[in-house]
Amino acid sequence: MSKRLLKVAATLIGAVAFLAVAPASFVWVNQPEVPAELLE
Repeated sequence: MSKRLLKVAATLIGAVAFLAVAPASFVWVNQPEVPAELLE
């Protein structure tokens, strides 16, 4: 494999990984406070 192809593949994999993690972490950070009654 050429270096250019490896670089493109790594960029695509990195972009997909970022797009998978970013929304999940955004939702995790911004989740609302849950009242204690609902946790029991």
